[in-house]
Amino acid sequence: MSDQKEPDSSPADASTAEAHRLRSRERAMRRAYKIIADPDRSFSQQIEELLQVVREAIGTDYATVSRVHQDADQYIFETVDVPDDVDLQSGFTVPLAELPNCAHVVETEQTLVLKDVEAEAPELADPTWGISCYLGAPVTVDGDIYGTFCFYGMEPRSEEFSDWDVTFVELLSNWVSSELDRQRQNDRLESFASLLAHELRNPLTIGQMYCNELPAETAPDAVDYITESFDRIEELIDILLVIARRTDVNIDREAVELADAATEAWDTVATDEADLVVETDQAIEADPVHVQHFLDNLFTNAVEHGSSDVTIHVGDLPTGFYVADDGSGISEEKRGQVFQAGYTTEVNGTGLGLTFVAELANTYEWDWRLVESDDGGARFEFEGVQCVSEA
Repeated sequence: MSDQKEPDSSPADASTAEAHRLRSRERAMRRAYKIIADPDRSFSQQIEELLQVVREAIGTDYATVSRVHQDADQYIFETVDVPDDVDLQSGFTVPLAELPNCAHVVETEQTLVLKDVEAEAPELADPTWGISCYLGAPVTVDGDIYGTFCFYGMEPRSEEFSDWDVTFVELLSNWVSSELDRQRQNDRLESFASLLAHELRNPLTIGQMYCNELPAETAPDAVDYITESFDRIEELIDILLVIARRTDVNIDREAVELADAATEAWDTVATDEADLVVETDQAIEADPVHVQHFLDNLFTNAVEHGSSDVTIHVGDLPTGFYVADDGSGISEEKRGQVFQAGYTTEVNGTGLGLTFVAELANTYEWDWRLVESDDGGARFEFEGVQCVSEA
């Protein structure tokens, strides 16, 4: 019988527990990233699922995203993840004073971390709700406090919230703030676009009326030119609204033959000595006016930034098409900049042509990228396009 002493298993147990904790945290982060990166989930769905992921990861019973109505000093629960037997639903409103923990986050705009509210901050204890542990971070929009992203329980915790817990909550509260910022900006853009479209359509309608009354023999070429210009402005107003409203707007789609659209767009571009080579016979589902203006901007960009005798190719991709040229190309460090509104290298340029291209592609939910063409110029690729059939 051996009298060798059994080794202490505590270090191994501790190591196993730590490994399990790390794996759990990694799974939580992966789940959160998957939720955030999923374009098919609505924002409200993302919030609901994130609350559950974080609540389970840090070990609390309650999770809420709430908005403070500062004028009325009311606190509105926008999204909740709570036990089934708790009568708390989205839209429930209470006086902010009833929740001193959340009121503290709103007032200080700082994250609040309390393992035991009564012991650590008795002034924040609330007799109505009985919250005993709390981890909440502020949510801001346009730099102003919006509400809180918080997690809490009705019993004090046996362990402190870890640094990882706090960081996880703060990272996601920052994401919520960014998304709300983006949504507000989109709402402003849509409102501005609608206002602009309304203001432009009034003088446009008047101009079209007067143009229709002009005697054709007065200056037939001028009348035709003015009529075409008015029609183009009207089309651009419609496209502006489509871009501003994105996928919320109904687009009248039909089968558009790329070859025909490219030829029509080419006729509107000041091409000089440039050439167009069409190497596609497919049709895509889109609004023909959108496609023509889309190609118009790509062709104009190639002609203005390439040589006078640039050759432009339109061809097929497995799930879409490309527009490429043999011009001077766009350096890799500038490929992200050229799609930004206002970026231009032309003295009289607006810097909106490629911004228009990117925004319209996003509206149709096409995947796009800018790479170097086989001839050293620029190649714009668009995939994920709804292809009808070969024309």
